[in-house]
Amino acid sequence: MRRWVQAVAGATAILVAGCWLPDEYKGELAIKADASYHASFSGKLTAVEVAAGLAQHKLMEGDVGYTKTMNDEIAKAKRDPGTKSIDPIGAGVVKAVYEADGKLATGKLMYDLLDVQVTGNTIMIQSIDIAEGNRRGLSQQLKLKSQGDICIKTELKVVKSNADSTPGLLSSCYGWKLDALSGKRLQIVLEKP
Repeated sequence: MRRWVQAVAGATAILVAGCWLPDEYKGELAIKADASYHASFSGKLTAVEVAAGLAQHKLMEGDVGYTKTMNDEIAKAKRDPGTKSIDPIGAGVVKAVYEADGKLATGKLMYDLLDVQVTGNTIMIQSIDIAEGNRRGLSQQLKLKSQGDICIKTELKVVKSNADSTPGLLSSCYGWKLDALSGKRLQIVLEKP
């Protein structure tokens, strides 16, 4: 029992970085030569706090506590101007559509799915980093998953990338098939002129 509580507590610790765990998603980040971008995301998001509450039987779908917690999480997500739609589908899961334009700067994009670090002329983009103990708690105890596809198109020079696929005749995309709970992370390093 103690191990279960520790795993669930560890899993909910990712709330510090973000309260949503993406799954069954497609994300795209198109970066222009001036480091402006267009980001889009379509997929499912699980409210980790709600999933933990359901697993610990502190929440029950449809009860007042569940409804309030989900409404609070959805309201937070709607504050992000990139959120175009967010619709509950049950068990702490929503279907979300996100689109945003901006200039790359240090911070998070797409419901904290991507972490951007800008230092001088170098831009490093990585997917979320979930500690191993938290990954186990989320996948084994809470039975969650986080799988999806990311495409990054860029006019900037690519210095380094661990992409599963790279631009070619049929695609202009650096592509990743991600499973955040396996520990595999997207990483691409770009250089501004």
